[in-house]
Amino acid sequence: MRDLLELAGSHEVLVVVDRAEGIASARSLGPDVIICELGLPTVDGFEVPRRIRSDSAAAHQLVVLIGYAGADDVELSTGFDCHLAKPADLEVLLRIIRNAPGRTHAEPTLARGTSQ
Repeated sequence: MRDLLELAGSHEVLVVVDRAEGIASARSLGPDVIICELGLPTVDGFEVPRRIRSDSAAAHQLVVLIGYAGADDVELSTGFDCHLAKPADLEVLLRIIRNAPGRTHAEPTLARGTSQ
């Protein structure tokens, strides 16, 4: 995914695999978009949006990447702005990035919620 995002949109992508490192990076770097896998090795991904939203005043677009995208699964992943089922559709992800808060070239419409 990192390679695709860097090639398709000339985006700078940082990959972290640890919750604490991810939260610290969100605080220090202030990325436009944070993509979070729920199945993290040290803690479930549900903790990530709570910590980022409470620890940082920055307007991040929080995207959850989930293996299941049924209505119940999406409801469980509250705290995220967008929900993408694996494998994520690159065009949908690029649209989310283009429309992230703070970006200057946003498209006028973006459907929030489940993206399939």
